[in-house]
Amino acid sequence: MPLRQSPREASVATRVDQTGRCRNIAVYSQHHCQRGELTTAAITAWFGGARKYLFTDADILHAVENGLSLSALDSAIRTGRLTAEEADRIVLPRRTLAYRRKHRQRLSVDESDRLARVARVTNRAESTFGTAELAAVWLRQPNRALGKRAPLDLLVTGEGALIVESVLVRIDDGVFE
Repeated sequence: MPLRQSPREASVATRVDQTGRCRNIAVYSQHHCQRGELTTAAITAWFGGARKYLFTDADILHAVENGLSLSALDSAIRTGRLTAEEADRIVLPRRTLAYRRKHRQRLSVDESDRLARVARVTNRAESTFGTAELAAVWLRQPNRALGKRAPLDLLVTGEGALIVESVLVRIDDGVFE
């Protein structure tokens, strides 16, 4: 398997396996493979990766099934990837968030899944457009290919996320309808 340096940070290497998927060798910060695939390093960074490393897709799945900590959501808001209003609309309502904080509860499986979905699609958009700023603009503007809806608005459901990801793939491939 060829070893490649991350285009975002040379200290972290990724490799492409036989299926063409990117796999990380070291997980320390957010970055993407040169093919534009989301690496587990990028999603780890979203979830406040300094405390727990998620080395494989199975690790991410296990974390989501066990409920992500509230710090994962706080990290997304703190870094500006989600606003508090967007988190309220997409991940969980403010009142539920306040209840979970008060009782020191983790996110539910459904809430964790929605947050992971937002992380995956946002990182894909950042890879496609090259910067977090351009991705943020694209995710929040109505898009003709999405029925004049903002891509972020479709992330409430898994099907909506698949549609947004397919548009990002078409953009990566240079296909504009």
